[in-house]
Amino acid sequence: MNKLTILLAISLLLGCTDQLPQADLKFTAIERNGNRVEIEFSSDVNLNTLFSENRIQRQVSSELICSLNGDTNFDLEHRLEIFSNGRVMNNEISSGNQFIFKSALLFWRSPKNELDSDVMLTNEEVARIISKQDTIPCLYRTTVYLARPYYTKKMHVPTNVLRKIIDAGTLQN
Repeated sequence: MNKLTILLAISLLLGCTDQLPQADLKFTAIERNGNRVEIEFSSDVNLNTLFSENRIQRQVSSELICSLNGDTNFDLEHRLEIFSNGRVMNNEISSGNQFIFKSALLFWRSPKNELDSDVMLTNEEVARIISKQDTIPCLYRTTVYLARPYYTKKMHVPTNVLRKIIDAGTLQN
């Protein structure tokens, strides 16, 4: 009987992120800030408070992640080969029902050997990779204690705007 109770409690906790609204993200701006690229986006859900009312679930990490080579599988179990990611900065600015956020992105290539660290891409590599597509897909992903990861809907960042920022100068030190 105790095992059944524990299994039921775990299955209820794991299903909690399925009940959250899947946020709709919209790309709003991109800018250079020193050696970083900052993407600004809006969400119809306040991502800052998504888990704050739930005392059982606690966020472990949150990031904006973008696939640079067209791979749209953002599951944690799947390793993106060429991607950018960045911590989402809390931004309390809101406009109507839209909440505005920023993320400073770094650009990476996963190594062939999963034991090795990711390798930072050069400006030239990023420019070459993104020139093959009109947009790159991005989403906000949060990992949560005792629950499945939370994913927003995908937003699409125009590569021509990103390319202008990259061509304007050095992104990495």
